Amino acid sequence: MNCCTSYQELPAEIKEKLMDANLFYTEVYEKNTRMRGQEMYYVWSEDMILAARVKKQFFLKAAVLESEPYVWEQGKDIKIFLNKAMEVLKKYGVQWTVCATTARFSDYPSGSRTAPCGNHIIDLTLTEEELWKNVHSKHRNSIRRGEKSGLELKVGGKELLEEYVLIANETYERSGIPGSDISYYYGLINELEDNAVIFLNYKEGEVQAGGMFYYNQAMAYYLHGASVRRPEPGAANYLLWKAVMYFKEKEVQRFSFVGYHFEPEPGSKLEGIQRFKERFGGTLEKSYNFRYEQSSAAYRMYCLAMQLKSRKPFERYKDAIDRQADKYPELNGGNEGEDCSSVNDVQ
Repeated sequence: MNCCTSYQELPAEIKEKLMDANLFYTEVYEKNTRMRGQEMYYVWSEDMILAARVKKQFFLKAAVLESEPYVWEQGKDIKIFLNKAMEVLKKYGVQWTVCATTARFSDYPSGSRTAPCGNHIIDLTLTEEELWKNVHSKHRNSIRRGEKSGLELKVGGKELLEEYVLIANETYERSGIPGSDISYYYGLINELEDNAVIFLNYKEGEVQAGGMFYYNQAMAYYLHGASVRRPEPGAANYLLWKAVMYFKEKEVQRFSFVGYHFEPEPGSKLEGIQRFKERFGGTLEKSYNFRYEQSSAAYRMYCLAMQLKSRKPFERYKDAIDRQADKYPELNGGNEGEDCSSVNDVQ
């Protein structure tokens, strides 16, 4: 197993193999990461490579896996590779490792806290007619309605951030989740002019819905979505359909709706969001979300710090991984609810 902390340090033959990889394996994304005060680590074998975004959490060190391994020798054991990769990251000072919802892991490291997840993926090599046919009839009606209502679509970058952040924070507030200031979103797209894009649609000059996307030729990711409290009917459907067509025109291979949780509470907002995504006709690719603790003691310190930060010192810190993992003891050694949990989408 090999490891380096810079894209430039990768051997030439590895860089050549990464020409068809997704955005998270590119030098431009590493540049964005460094602009955020973080690092990229690359761990590879003869068969595959794993990219990890590494950041400081308080005075501790966490790795975020935003992509599954990029594999060039098919048929190799992903689990064996991940087990070794976790140990390599430990040698480089990483104290725990988590997945982001953009990742699609077909397996997970031994000893990790694990839950099933997935992503709806659209094959953009299909014709426009085929893609439209795959969309649920209710969505097709909503898209037509949005188009006929006179929505104006804007596609851009940093110049749309202020308007996007306003509706993004409004969206989070409706779910009781604290919003983020513009610096967070600016950090996500800084230096990614050709690989990040914001969509906003308007009705009579008023923003109705928005979306933020990462992409390169391999994959487009629906990173964030937002809308006003009472948007024009069909606004979000129309925006996402236009986004799908935008990436198809750019000859991107696939489009990911990012994030699927199994067994959502019936009637919950999460269930509604997932139904909204699946009705665009993508294929649900099942995968795993996990947290691997290279140092359980360091991770417990992090959990304690997060409890204090939340101003709920007597409430055990948990996140989506643990809340879901408790439902799947067969993936977690039969032990339920033993760990506090990490941030799934670490900024």
